[in-house]
Amino acid sequence: NLAVVNLAEGNFKKALFNFRQSLKHNPDYQVASANLGSIYIEYLDYKRAYAPLENGFRVVEGKLKNKDLSAFKVANNYAIALYGKGELEKSKRLLKKLMDYGAREESIYINYITLVVNYMDDSDDALKVISKLKFISENQQILNKAKKLEEKIYEKDNK
Repeated sequence: NLAVVNLAEGNFKKALFNFRQSLKHNPDYQVASANLGSIYIEYLDYKRAYAPLENGFRVVEGKLKNKDLSAFKVANNYAIALYGKGELEKSKRLLKKLMDYGAREESIYINYITLVVNYMDDSDDALKVISKLKFISENQQILNKAKKLEEKIYEKDNK
């Protein structure tokens, strides 16, 4: 699929066009659907990302127990789309499920912590996840994000 090549080359606009074309010819092509939704997430267009990611998530949901990395990425993007649509509890449950399945994808942890700290005010849960992230991650950029979120928790608690 030309759209996959465009995506691999970082040409999101061409990939977007080609995934849309692919879905016009085959509306049930879930790979195109999931990738299209992921591109919308990159552009922070949660409303348009939701339907294709929901479709893609249905396809990969059964692969999560096997720790399939591509399934985790689709599910993580779907959780972001849920979050962007205001479905915070549903997003939280999905991200928690991904962590429970043993996902080591650091963005899942950061997305969960961000959601809980900024919108759900569950400091204890966020601190537990931050501790786990510190244990599994060596990525300094991720660890810096976690530190800033941790500081935000302590600022809130001291008010």
